[in-house]
Amino acid sequence: MKWRIGALAVFSLCAMALAIGPAFAQANIPARIKQCIADNKDEEQEAEVLQDYCKCMSDAMGPTVQISVLQWEKTHPKEDEKCAAEADWED
Repeated sequence: MKWRIGALAVFSLCAMALAIGPAFAQANIPARIKQCIADNKDEEQEAEVLQDYCKCMSDAMGPTVQISVLQWEKTHPKEDEKCAAEADWED
């Protein structure tokens, strides 16, 4: 009987971790976008262009990626080009 209670407790903890994990990742998205805007502040783009670009890149990354947009764009040139075009990034 004790092993059943223990097994149920372990199962419950695992289920909670699976449910809470994505919520923490989702909470980091606004911070990731804000950091992206700060990283690109010297690129001579309008604020709206930076916001649109960073949101697009963050969306492309998904909620579970734990690196910055700046790091991620280096290894994802297709997404970088797509988001730059969608945001009307001026070269």
